Amino acid sequence: MPAGLLMGIRPALPPNAFLRRGARYLSSGHDNLEGYMSLLSVFDHDERAELYTDAMKAAIHEKGGSLAVIQSHFCDVDLTRDLLSLDLNVGLPDLLLTECERMAAAHGVELEFPYLDDDLVDFAVTLPANVKFGARSKSLLRHAMKGILPGRVRIRARRGFRVPQGGQAVRVIEAMARQTITQERVEASGLFKWPVVEQVVRSATHNVYRRRQFWALLMFFAWHRAYMET
Repeated sequence: MPAGLLMGIRPALPPNAFLRRGARYLSSGHDNLEGYMSLLSVFDHDERAELYTDAMKAAIHEKGGSLAVIQSHFCDVDLTRDLLSLDLNVGLPDLLLTECERMAAAHGVELEFPYLDDDLVDFAVTLPANVKFGARSKSLLRHAMKGILPGRVRIRARRGFRVPQGGQAVRVIEAMARQTITQERVEASGLFKWPVVEQVVRSATHNVYRRRQFWALLMFFAWHRAYMET
């Protein structure tokens, strides 16, 4: 479908996060950065405009925004190579490894990262995108482990973290949220608009996007209470 046509009908789409994000992704054409942000952002462009206070918007504008931080990694026509550059230069050193090493140090544990061996990384970077994808995620790794790992382990589905939606864990999370995401705390931070935050919290069980947003706000204000209010 032509990108221009999608851009024209997008304002008429129902207020559904999946449709809005999907249309924004499809209309991004060959703009890898726009396509990536349209799908991966916890709050999309329109939602951030509603969520942020004027002071927050001004501060972000002054710093150049989050796009300026990752723009340099989206200069290849191949989105796979762009994402690999982003992971190797931002995601791993600044986010994942930092958290892992801090947790390990706090418990006196030394971590090893075999998948980050220099030779293995150099080899993975040279691989074309068409050999990295298949019917299942991590198809190349699954193929390499054939005859080494039991079949039930090698081919089982990946299990990412999901915000619990049932059982005792939900009641614990909801109780924590009531104590953590309060109107007083949100307004005192000066970052987000309370009516929008309240709406996210109230509709957290409606769809996967709202659950991600709820979890992000809960983690942020738990951190804010622990480190910024002391």
